[in-house]
Amino acid sequence: MATLPQSRPSGRHVRPDRVDPRPRPEEVATGPRVLFIDDEPIVCRSIGKCLERFGFRVALAMSGEAALDQLQRAEFDVIVSDVQMPGMGGIELVSKILGSWPRMAGRILITSGDVGSEAARALVARTGCTPIQKPFPLADLIAAIRERLLATAA
Repeated sequence: MATLPQSRPSGRHVRPDRVDPRPRPEEVATGPRVLFIDDEPIVCRSIGKCLERFGFRVALAMSGEAALDQLQRAEFDVIVSDVQMPGMGGIELVSKILGSWPRMAGRILITSGDVGSEAARALVARTGCTPIQKPFPLADLIAAIRERLLATAA
């Protein structure tokens, strides 16, 4: 489990425009582990590289099945998953993750071009996942990941 900074009070909302782009010193060597899932290779690789620059340790998966395989081999602090993927989509994936790894409750973010769809809203209501509308500014993603880490640290 990653060590989180103690200087920010839990539950405080982090404004995306105030995200410091540099990794915090305590995150560099032991940064939080993030599993990023997206079926588009360019999105998966580019976001993965950006997250690493922010001090996160990142594993990538380009399908729901690959994500489950990653989860069987390693522990993660946060999961970011696309909703619309061929094969096992994000909705089914989140259900399987929470069924097998209940500690991930509150640690999953979903990305979609239509987070307002009925299916996405139902998923958020049922699981408490944090929705992020695609396309998203990187600062929004970083802020949402850090917010989930702070909220689940206690």
